[in-house]
Amino acid sequence: MQDVETMSRIGRLQEDYKRKVEDEEAAALALLEKSKREREDLLQYSGILVFLLFLFIFVFYSGRLSFPSYITAGIIFLAFVLLFEFALVLLDPKIEELTGGQPILKLIANAGIALLIIPLHGFFERKLRARTKNRKSKLN
Repeated sequence: MQDVETMSRIGRLQEDYKRKVEDEEAAALALLEKSKREREDLLQYSGILVFLLFLFIFVFYSGRLSFPSYITAGIIFLAFVLLFEFALVLLDPKIEELTGGQPILKLIANAGIALLIIPLHGFFERKLRARTKNRKSKLN
């Protein structure tokens, strides 16, 4: 009778051990996948940031080139829309955490980000228009 109980306990211990090993392996695999995903996200964020940097450099130096004003305004608008969207994508997990996923609070946070970007847009637009005017006055 004791041998049966002992064998039963040993069997349960072996099953528990196997479950623990499988759980640890699954946790290690999940951690590996998470770190891999974080590296991929970081690379993508870096690529987007470099693209935005080049786009803003292009916008800044486009005053030296001869573009129609509507194309210049469109490029500036596109650059700032992409900057806004990048900020939303980058900050969304933090906003989600801070707001608890409540839509009205997320909307307020997103509007706050947009309000921070508006003065920057106006600054670039004024600078570019001034450069364009200077270039046109030098040509005449």
